[in-house]
Amino acid sequence: MCRPLIFASIAIPLGTQGMGGLLAGSQALVKGGRFVSKLPIPIAEGAVTAFELILASSVVPEFIARLMEPIKEFRHMQKGTFDYKDGSTVCEGYVATDGAAGRKPCVLVAHQWAGLYDQERAKAEELARLGYLGFAIDVYGKGVRGKPHEDNSAYMSPFLNDRAKLKQRMLAAVEAAKARADVDPNKIAIIGYCFGGLCALDIARSGTKDVKGAVSLHGIFAPPVLGAQGKISTKVLVLHGWEDPMAKPNDVLGLAKEMTEAGADWQIHAYGHAMHAFTSESANAPESGVKYDRNADRRSALATENFLKEVFG
Repeated sequence: MCRPLIFASIAIPLGTQGMGGLLAGSQALVKGGRFVSKLPIPIAEGAVTAFELILASSVVPEFIARLMEPIKEFRHMQKGTFDYKDGSTVCEGYVATDGAAGRKPCVLVAHQWAGLYDQERAKAEELARLGYLGFAIDVYGKGVRGKPHEDNSAYMSPFLNDRAKLKQRMLAAVEAAKARADVDPNKIAIIGYCFGGLCALDIARSGTKDVKGAVSLHGIFAPPVLGAQGKISTKVLVLHGWEDPMAKPNDVLGLAKEMTEAGADWQIHAYGHAMHAFTSESANAPESGVKYDRNADRRSALATENFLKEVFG
């Protein structure tokens, strides 16, 4: 039989506020920059002395260390803008890292047609939480941005019409990543959304050996037509909504043929009933074939995470 529950209070100093609810199932409160959690601990009959001994043992530091794991991000994550150049054009990317010492694998994040916005910054931070350096790249150039949910063809079309220019802009981002002191230059990959999916594919098509993996999420598949396609050494993962009007079944087959002929290690995952922009929670225009899909979003996130583990070894 257990005595009435005894509450053990653990106070952990934090450098940030707003951490209430950090521990699921606990009672939590933030006061004056301190996170106070009251955990109900049932104490067995006659076990109070043992409990007191446990509190005095090394178990408590270990327990507190585990409590602190989710807090590391808030204390150590480093994030901010990062300028780099493609020739005379200045690009303004966004970098996030967990702050741990040493070089780490880098994952470039290529944006959709509006330009680098919150979705790409959030993805870079998510990648940092996984132990990578997340680098949201800027294809359009510093200060050049469209508007989400509006027609951004004027920003995207110059690169669609000049794929050599797009290739150069993408390789400049790769070189910028390789030059960073906190990046392992032998472990670079790229993921991209919509227009960014095309950017990821074009990195693979460039023939570079500096990028180990490329992931295209609800991307555009049109080949660049820059002469004969050489050997593709980058591993390729395409995550595609089957009802995406921007990449119809014939386009999927065409991409598979292209990748096969180039000797690429490729995969295509097609999600039934999913439309274009299936990872964007704000996408809601099914009449245009654009709509968020919770299942496809979840499945594609898992597929991406597993793919990155594979390419980085």
